[in-house]
Amino acid sequence: PNNIQCVPKEVEFLSYEDALGIPLTTASLLGTCFCALVLVVFAYHRHTPIVRANTSELSFLLLLSLKLCFLCVLLFIGQPQLWMCQLRHAVFGISFVLCISSILVKTMVVIAVFKSSRPEGKGAMKWFEVAQQRCTVLVLTALQIVICAVWLSTASPAPYKNN
Repeated sequence: PNNIQCVPKEVEFLSYEDALGIPLTTASLLGTCFCALVLVVFAYHRHTPIVRANTSELSFLLLLSLKLCFLCVLLFIGQPQLWMCQLRHAVFGISFVLCISSILVKTMVVIAVFKSSRPEGKGAMKWFEVAQQRCTVLVLTALQIVICAVWLSTASPAPYKNN
C-alpha cells in the first residue's frame, strides 16, 4: 500500500493442467497416434502398386516428420528450462523442414511424371530418381540444421524471469 517494497510476480508458464495445455497435449498425442496408424498401414501394404507408385520412401519420411512435428508441441508445455528453450525451437524447425522438403520433392516428382508424358519432356524423370530425391531432402534438412546451429551458437534463446 505504501509502495515501499517489491511484490514478487507469480511465475507463469503453460502446464499440462492448464485449460490450454490439456487440449494441446490431447491434439498432439492424437495426431501422433494417427500418423503412427497410417505409417503402420503404409508399411503393411508397402508392396501394393498404390503405395509403391506414391514414392513410399518419401511417404514414410513425411509421416515420420509429421509425428515429430506433433510431438514438438509437448516441448512447449511445462516450466521453461535453458536446454528446453534451446531444444524446442530447433527440433521443431528441423522436423518442419523435413516435412516440407518431403512434400516439395513429392510434388516435383509428380510434375516430372506429367512432363515426361509429353513428347518434349522425355528426360524429365532422370532428374528425379530416388537418389536425387533423397539428396534434395537431405540437403534442405542439413541447411536447416546449420541455420539452427548458427542461431543457437550466436543468439540462443533462454528463459527470462521478469521480476
